[in-house]
Amino acid sequence: MREIIFRNQLWMPFVLLAAFLAIGALLSEVSRWPRLAARFPGGARPSGPVLCGQVTNVGGIGDRRITYLIPTSQGLYMYVTWAFRFRRSPIMLPWSEVEVLSSRRFLLWQRHDLSLGKGVTTITVKDEGFRALAPFLPATPSHS
Repeated sequence: MREIIFRNQLWMPFVLLAAFLAIGALLSEVSRWPRLAARFPGGARPSGPVLCGQVTNVGGIGDRRITYLIPTSQGLYMYVTWAFRFRRSPIMLPWSEVEVLSSRRFLLWQRHDLSLGKGVTTITVKDEGFRALAPFLPATPSHS
């Protein structure tokens, strides 16, 4: 009996890893990240200021400090932290593919919804992150 329990425990890390990867793959599909990455592959990470903790939502899926943004003159480079890269390869979106949908305020917090890839998916960005992206956005309406 003891040998059976021990043998089953050896498989536990693999089961947990498989579950983590499966859930990550499901969430990436729901957020439509793979579809966006297929259209706009990121390639090598560009130099520039890295915005961490500014994305609160990707395609309806909550994002807690896993998505990084790098605004460059060529476009918006997006990638995720190493632990969540399964099915989320880097993305380089031309600025013409980033559109401001709306802005909303709740008490002291302001959030901005952006459409990516002409409606493929959306992201919600905190105000500080939006201010860093605003100079690059085409025809950004004035937001307060």
